[in-house]
Amino acid sequence: MMSLSPAVIAEESHMRRRKSGFTLVELLVVIGIIAVLIAILLPVLSRARENANRIKCSSNLRQIASAFMMYTNDNKGWFPCVAVFGAGLGYPSLTAPAGFDSDYVGWPEDWIVWRNKQPGDRLQGSIIKYLGNNPKPEIMQCPSDDPTWRSINNSGLGGYYPYSYAMNSYMSYGTVYNPNVAPPMNAYPPSSGINNLRFKTDYAWKITQVKNSSEKILVYEEDDHVLRDGRGQMQQPAVGSNANNVIGMLSIRHDTKREQPDDPPPAGSGKTIEQYDQSIGHRNYERKGNVAFVDGHGDYVARTYAHDRAHYSPKYP
Repeated sequence: MMSLSPAVIAEESHMRRRKSGFTLVELLVVIGIIAVLIAILLPVLSRARENANRIKCSSNLRQIASAFMMYTNDNKGWFPCVAVFGAGLGYPSLTAPAGFDSDYVGWPEDWIVWRNKQPGDRLQGSIIKYLGNNPKPEIMQCPSDDPTWRSINNSGLGGYYPYSYAMNSYMSYGTVYNPNVAPPMNAYPPSSGINNLRFKTDYAWKITQVKNSSEKILVYEEDDHVLRDGRGQMQQPAVGSNANNVIGMLSIRHDTKREQPDDPPPAGSGKTIEQYDQSIGHRNYERKGNVAFVDGHGDYVARTYAHDRAHYSPKYP
């Protein structure tokens, strides 16, 4: 048997050592492949997470809409009050009504109590008992929303609105009629201009007044740039020139095609959401958000759908 020379043995040993590890080029290739995979997967994971949040948000709205329905069943068809932010509309000061807990600030009929509230505080309001025994505050918050950030802070009137959802302003007597204010606001039918209703005879104080309830939005996820209280003013263009009179836009935070900035039409512009978006080269009016209807079902609809009079005006057409 022929023996190998020391030189051959050394060469074979050197080759085995080389095969046992990676070269620098091989490591760089592996790192590059991992980086590409991460770049591909991150948007997919982000979309999956946002889709899960959208589904959770939609579930919240359906439960809230069901609570509204139960409230109307117990109150001869009347909708609760819209929880507007207050100033000059006969709301009490930042003290609770007689017979209520000290942290219940608003009308007894307000669908949600939000003044001086933080996101994790115990829920209060006229529909809360229909959400189950001691419901978790998360039911009023979209998982993708950060309620500690709001463009609008009602300074001196209860602070920012800590929840993600608003009630369609056309669905409550609290929008057009205020039992705590003397005439002419207290007149019936309501005098013109009350609380900026564009279509002053289209309001529904009772669920029985709503036409095509499966097509009329009751509660929805409102955009955080315009969210100031529990009343969502969905009509467009907005009425009035006050800086706060803007369209209560449907939030489209779950739509991955959303373009930034996503601002409402400027107050007094007289533009619809679509007209304003087109003027700045955006198509956010086509993007979608979560709503719940008077019959209790929920859907993911475009802004153009949500802000169409046929879907927010209870008696139209």
